[in-house]
Amino acid sequence: MKFIGKTDINASLNDTFAVFADFGFFESIASKSGAKTVRTDELTAPGPGMSWQTEVDFRGKPRKLQVELVDYDPPHSLNFMANSDRYKIEINVALSRSAAKWTDASLKLDVSAKSITGRITLQSARVKKKALQARFQSGVDKLGLKIMRRTKPV
Repeated sequence: MKFIGKTDINASLNDTFAVFADFGFFESIASKSGAKTVRTDELTAPGPGMSWQTEVDFRGKPRKLQVELVDYDPPHSLNFMANSDRYKIEINVALSRSAAKWTDASLKLDVSAKSITGRITLQSARVKKKALQARFQSGVDKLGLKIMRRTKPV
């Protein structure tokens, strides 16, 4: 199941990428939403191979995800692969300059099942795809606003 969200960010391409590459920023966002995230690699510079173990409560049960940065192309894209016992999730962030101080951000999420239980759950979710897509887009819009706030001096 694929979800695509797009937003315009009132910040330069380099500034926008810098925020997307600030993994501590996203770890704190995850923490505030109740997720537990632990970095599992020993890399000192951002790049492919960075990884995290994440645990979130979903439908009242703890779910574990192993997330890995598989492609890092400053200032244009970041690609992640997340795996759980039921799902494989590809996360793609693509950035492009739309004007001198504006950046177009496109986030794509591709969820595929790795088990029978995962397939059944995804099949049920397909019925609600329109509502889930709207929720995903809303999240992308909110993320765009957070990024704008981080890139603008106070």
